[in-house]
Amino acid sequence: MDNGLGKRLALARLAYKMPENKHNGKHRRLSANRLAGLAGLSNSMVSHIESRRIANPGVETVLALANVLGVSTEWLLTGRAIRKGDSLEG
Repeated sequence: MDNGLGKRLALARLAYKMPENKHNGKHRRLSANRLAGLAGLSNSMVSHIESRRIANPGVETVLALANVLGVSTEWLLTGRAIRKGDSLEG
């Protein structure tokens, strides 16, 4: 894994839109703490990956994060092969 994992994780997390209120259609960004909860991880694990203190979090962790964020594990790990038709950058 390259050290871009933390950057891509933060990018995907910030691009993820959570419904704020199902009646008004507004959305809010996904916090690192909420992502950790949804993925079954500790808050510090997500924080340490995003800050690059953990460069190799393990297969199960990467799978859980990719599943919650709706991105491929390949994209999360390498920057290639995101969902069809989606672009997180630019």
